[in-house]
Amino acid sequence: MASFVTDYVVENRVQKIRKVSNDNESASSPVEMSFKSAETPREAIFEAIGWNGEEGKVTGADSLLAYGTWDDVTETIADVCIKWLGPESKRLVSKWHASLGAVHASDPPIAPVNLPRFISELQKMGMKVCVVTSDSREASIQALSRWGILSMIGTENVLTCTDVSLSQAKPNPYPVLHFCRKHNCAPSETVVVGDTLGDTGLGRNANVGLTVGVLSGSGREEELLEGGADVVLPDVSHFMGWYKGWEAGRMVKGSAN
Repeated sequence: MASFVTDYVVENRVQKIRKVSNDNESASSPVEMSFKSAETPREAIFEAIGWNGEEGKVTGADSLLAYGTWDDVTETIADVCIKWLGPESKRLVSKWHASLGAVHASDPPIAPVNLPRFISELQKMGMKVCVVTSDSREASIQALSRWGILSMIGTENVLTCTDVSLSQAKPNPYPVLHFCRKHNCAPSETVVVGDTLGDTGLGRNANVGLTVGVLSGSGREEELLEGGADVVLPDVSHFMGWYKGWEAGRMVKGSAN
C-alpha cells in the first residue's frame, strides 16, 4: 500500500476553503462575525483566524489557522484591519507579511519520532512517501531539508499551496490523485496521515484505503473522525505499530474469505 504522509511534519496550521469575499459582504464570514462581536482590533483578529490569545493555541480544527493557507490568514488579518483601521492598513499588513519570509522554515518537527528512521521504515515496506502541505514551497522545502528527510522523499514528491490553485488544495482530492498517477497506484492503495480537517477530508474525498488522524496539531479526535479519519492516533510515532497490526488483520481476513 502506498503512503501519503500529509502535514504531520509541515505546517499543521492552515488550509481553509475561502469564506471571505473580496468585498467582505458575507454575513457569515470570519471577518464580519469578528467585527460584530469583538471590542478591539486584537480580539477581532484572533477571533477571525481562530487563535486563543489567553491559552496561546489554535481554537479548533475548523478554525482558519487550522484550515487555511498562510496567505489566507494574512488576507483575513488585513480585512479585519480594514474594518477597524481603514484601507491603508491592508498595505501595512502586506508589507509585514512580506518581511516574514519563509515563516515556518525553522519550525521543529511536532512529533516525538526520529523522522529519517520513520521515513526509511515506510520506504522499506514499499511505500512511496509524499508530502501535501498548506505551507509555502519555500518554507516546506527548507523545513524538510533541516529535518534530514528531503533527500529521502524528493522534491518532486512535495506538493504545497504554492504548487496548486485554491480549487485543487486540500480537501480537494487532487493532491492524492496527482501522486497516484505519478506513482501508478490506486487511491484504494493509499494512506493519508494528517492532523487537520483538510487532511482527513482529502482522504475521504479521494476514497483512499486508509485515513489516519493524529492529535499532534489542532484537530480533536471527534472532529477528525467526523471529518473522515478511519482511526485517530496520538501522533505519528504510534503509526508504524498500529499499521502493521491493521495490515496483518486485513491479510487474515482476506485469507479467511
